Amino acid sequence: MFSFPMPTDDLYRHVVAYLYGYDYRQLYPFMDFPSWDYWIGFEKALAWLQGPPLLLSRMATVRVVQITALLLSYLVFGLSLWKILRTRPDAQYWVMLFFILVFPLFAYRAVPMGGLRYLPPYGW
Repeated sequence: MFSFPMPTDDLYRHVVAYLYGYDYRQLYPFMDFPSWDYWIGFEKALAWLQGPPLLLSRMATVRVVQITALLLSYLVFGLSLWKILRTRPDAQYWVMLFFILVFPLFAYRAVPMGGLRYLPPYGW
């Protein structure tokens, strides 16, 4: 039902940054990147997911990030809508309608049409 494509660029870079010492100049030698890393905390968290004790693969790490972002966005929007509508007797119906109408939009962002055809050939 769900296919998890690899991200086109940014999440790739973050997932493998630890292999290059968090230095984008090594990852992209012909680009004009600064020597410091703007996303060091996020990339260290992704490196932790791939190291002991979890030992997730790069593909699993990407999936964890995509699913976490999807679920957190649902939580934030659902709770915000509930806070706005909670005084109405039909609030739960409006919140459910929101999820029914908005789910395809968020799911499409996390899992675009075409799915696994975006997987790289080298087996991530």
